[in-house]
Parts: sequence; structure tokens; C-alpha cells
Amino acid sequence: MGVAFSAMAHPELKSSVPQADSAVAAPEKIQLNFSENLTVKFSGAKLTMTGMKGMSSHSPMPVAAKSGARR
Repeated sequence: MGVAFSAMAHPELKSSVPQADSAVAAPEKIQLNFSENLTVKFSGAKLTMTGMKGMSSHSPMPVAAKSGARR
């Protein structure tokens, strides 16, 4: 008797706006595009402000997920 298991793959980040490792003025929004839809309940992001002249580093700041899923 065989047993079938569902795949336990994780979504992969495919692209972002602004692009990773880019230097930009304060963006109005950050867009992350994944290989599949995320489950908001189990997903999240940490935004870290770095390299701001004259300011000390900040702790990671939690960001609420907003789904822009397109079908």
C-alpha cells in the first residue's frame, strides 16, 4: 500500500520593488512578489531601516501583510 504526501515547498521571493540591495529615496510602498500566494496568517516581514545619516540603527519593525493576490 502506498501513501501519498503533499509537497511541503515554501513560496520563493521572485522579485521586489524596489529591487533588493538598491538605494532609493523613501519609497511609498514596498512590493514583494512570490512564486505562489501566501497564507497571510502564517506570513510576515521585518522591515529594518539602516544607513540613515545622523540616526542610530533601528530594531526590525513589524509590517502587516496586505494581500494583492491576482488570479
